Amino acid sequence: MDINHFPESVLISMITAFVAAWLTASFALRRFSKETIWKRKAAAYTVIFEALHDMSLLFEKELRAAIDETNPSRDEDGLRLVTHNEAQALLVKKVQSESWLLPNDCRERLDLLMSELQERHEWWHDFIKYGHAAIQRAIIDLRSMVQTDLGLKRQL
Repeated sequence: MDINHFPESVLISMITAFVAAWLTASFALRRFSKETIWKRKAAAYTVIFEALHDMSLLFEKELRAAIDETNPSRDEDGLRLVTHNEAQALLVKKVQSESWLLPNDCRERLDLLMSELQERHEWWHDFIKYGHAAIQRAIIDLRSMVQTDLGLKRQL
């Protein structure tokens, strides 16, 4: 190597090292950001499905009680209503707090569920039957939306 070309080769090496370091850092930051968002989405979806499950349990218990024609005590009835209301409040809170993460179709599906649960029915049994069916449909719809959003492969 010629001594006259030494500064040029050092400069080229420094530029190459800088570009390589910048690209590496950029790719690492992008990957970290995607993974962090994926984890937050997964956590939000977990809370949403837990709340839907808790809400569904109330309807299932009420359906069983109606089929068995048993009347729950006031304490049991009040506890189930509180559990249902807490689960519904948690669902609304999670959707609102993480709305920037959730795709529009998921938010719209959850909004549809909430409006279905707000519908008035003449008979308590109809409210329980239609409310339970609405939650089950929402779970099925959301499961495929979540798998798509998180890039999960469907299990056959």
